[in-house]
Amino acid sequence: MITITADQLNNLTRDESDLKIIDVRLSEHFDRERLPGTQNNCVFEIDFVERILEMVPEKGLPICVYGAAADSYESKVATEKLERTGYKNVYDFRGGVDAWREAGFAVEGTGQIVDQEQSPVEGKRPIDTSESLVEWTGQNLGSKHWGSLQLKSGQLEFGNGCLVSGFFVLDMHSITDLNIENKEMRKVLEEHLKSDDFFDCDRFPEAKFELTNVDSIAGATLGTPNFNFTGDFTLKGITQGIQFNAVCEFNDEGQWIAQANFDLDRTRWNIIYGSGRFFRGLGMHVVNDFISLQLKIVA
Repeated sequence: MITITADQLNNLTRDESDLKIIDVRLSEHFDRERLPGTQNNCVFEIDFVERILEMVPEKGLPICVYGAAADSYESKVATEKLERTGYKNVYDFRGGVDAWREAGFAVEGTGQIVDQEQSPVEGKRPIDTSESLVEWTGQNLGSKHWGSLQLKSGQLEFGNGCLVSGFFVLDMHSITDLNIENKEMRKVLEEHLKSDDFFDCDRFPEAKFELTNVDSIAGATLGTPNFNFTGDFTLKGITQGIQFNAVCEFNDEGQWIAQANFDLDRTRWNIIYGSGRFFRGLGMHVVNDFISLQLKIVA
């Protein structure tokens, strides 16, 4: 691998008649702005290598790959894939489109897309209970079980495009195990979870989370938690404060989606079955105090 600058690439285009220059960004970015005479093969696609082999079947030919900018790693990843595939003469133009443009060289394409100004989201939105879901995992040293819970209702309120308040209600009777294949054994566990040993669903058929505070997380990047939520969670008639981080974004359809993974200490809600804090001599009946939750909210 050879890392090159914009000037060096410009010289290569004159000196290497067989040079193949490949833009390894998303196709929409390639269409918008690219180096002249280049081809596109997105490195994020699973069939990246297969398409390279079709585009450049001779592994001895010089290939240069580029991405968006020096701080974006797509050309580095593409170069590594090419070398593992057996290409011998690979150039990494790490500066990408930004460095090419800044060096004063021409680009081609449809031009920068100007985002239409959209009014920030305001007001209340119902939670889509068909798309939203809570998944749970409980375990001890010997085994674990996992399953799901359905949201019964919920609502979020936005101000100036930001989430300011909200709530959701869980249908505790909907608790389902997803890992036990035997139907009878699965039913036994589900009934146990619904009994007074755990969630006592006949007496407390609902659980509720009410959001009390939202803080953005400084420096968060795409795909990492960007908000911290604080709220009150009511389970088995007991309300306790909880806090967790979440990844939150609007998707292309304008839906607001939050994803979170966090642990709850069930004993705070008087769910003490199998807890070593409250019982001695549990033997095989010990159950970890913490329940892991995966939360997806769509509104």
